[in-house]
Amino acid sequence: MSRAGRKRKIAPRVGGRLQRSNTQHREDIQAVVKAQRITHHGATPETAGDARYETALGRLYMDRQTDSQWLRRYEAGRTYHSQHRRYLSICDAPSSATCTLGKVLVDGDPSWDQGNDDADISSVRRFVEAYRALKDCGSDVYRAVTCLVVSDVPVSASSVKLVENGLDALVAHYRLDAREKAA
Repeated sequence: MSRAGRKRKIAPRVGGRLQRSNTQHREDIQAVVKAQRITHHGATPETAGDARYETALGRLYMDRQTDSQWLRRYEAGRTYHSQHRRYLSICDAPSSATCTLGKVLVDGDPSWDQGNDDADISSVRRFVEAYRALKDCGSDVYRAVTCLVVSDVPVSASSVKLVENGLDALVAHYRLDAREKAA
């Protein structure tokens, strides 16, 4: 007696459901990601596997990587981004929140220190210092860097100079030039 309906594909099954091998599935996904990076972000087939194409800051770096200063700027932007994310997690704020607590700490309100872990307090203070260094460059520079690094929004060609100024301030703040000279 034969089964009703169409014939089943010959393939491994678990619980009656068709299974794909994990490696084949992973390779298919990687091929799609590389193709998207080539078509949408201007990557070459050799560099399409680079994870830096996933962020707006990384794409800007990959476009300008012939300039040696951009590696330090990229590292400073990544450090600022990670400090910002840590700051938001400490404050239990959504990822779209602005720097309201940083404003409180910049203005010198020490009441927040009470009841918080020392590591959290030092993380917030490090972020606030970087925030100050960026704000000292001006509101346009701060806005451009925040859009690129924190919000992951690509900047226009006219804003690249503002981003460079802000990232250079972060490079100086994090002393990335001094680390390179020491090494």
